Amino acid sequence: MVFPLVARKYISRPAQHDQLMDDNSLLQLETKQGIYLLHPGNHSAKTELDQTTLDEVDAVVVEDTFSEYESLSLTDFYRFEQYHDLLTDLLSRDVPAYVLDLPSELDREAFEQDRKFLKLAVIVYPALFLLGLSLLFIHPLLAVVPFFLVLPGVLMIFDSLVDTLVSLGFLSQHVLQCRLLRIRALMLTAMFYTSAGGRSALVAHKLETYVVPELCSSSDGQSKPIILIDYGAYHLDIYCYLKFDWLCRFTLSMFAFRNYSSKNDDYVDKVLEFTSSGSGVVMLEEVDKLDIVYKRKVHDIDG
Repeated sequence: MVFPLVARKYISRPAQHDQLMDDNSLLQLETKQGIYLLHPGNHSAKTELDQTTLDEVDAVVVEDTFSEYESLSLTDFYRFEQYHDLLTDLLSRDVPAYVLDLPSELDREAFEQDRKFLKLAVIVYPALFLLGLSLLFIHPLLAVVPFFLVLPGVLMIFDSLVDTLVSLGFLSQHVLQCRLLRIRALMLTAMFYTSAGGRSALVAHKLETYVVPELCSSSDGQSKPIILIDYGAYHLDIYCYLKFDWLCRFTLSMFAFRNYSSKNDDYVDKVLEFTSSGSGVVMLEEVDKLDIVYKRKVHDIDG
């Protein structure tokens, strides 16, 4: 009886806070420090959000997993249809954009490592399931551990099914409101042992330990900052890592144990910020035949 109650509380739409948005395309979460709006982005499709929502955003987090912070520029993001209009709108109103990922020239190696883990999972999960069935005939309690260990595999299968149904148009995120997004976020935590899961946990960690406190210190302190996280849809698990600190810490420890999947750990305690004001390296670039001026700053944080 306990699990269904917990699951129902997790999946159901939270009570509407004064600062939360009435936008079913976003997965929303309020913590003690800030309010987060997670958008299941598509790198080849433009992010389209209601203007009233964008007007309330205090910062945006965008995804890059290749380049070192010192070599990144806004033109690297403008090449993606996902970010072009979004960044143009937000930076014109002095809303900062953050990059929190780990850069790497070895992403192919990291991808190959994850493939090895996934291949192993294809063997291990069915074996655990069969073991659980066998023990079930001996004593039901003996089957608890194998079935519990196989749960991530079940979640991965369901997530792939949901993704397929959404892409084929059989399921609508708007019709199911935020419930579908919460279900997907929960399912994606099954990938906690991959570099994708580690990256999601690191984003949540940097937001809660540095970005949001910095935004609070520079504001009037009367309201919580609202952060838009526009990552790919396979990083909706950021929601769970923000909601459950113990899960975030556990996944980060796994990520560190795997040497951050051959990514550059010099940036574990660094944050990149693009802004149109404040201090930083002044950048001048041409976008759509227009000159844009902005500032790039790399922050060192204390973990």
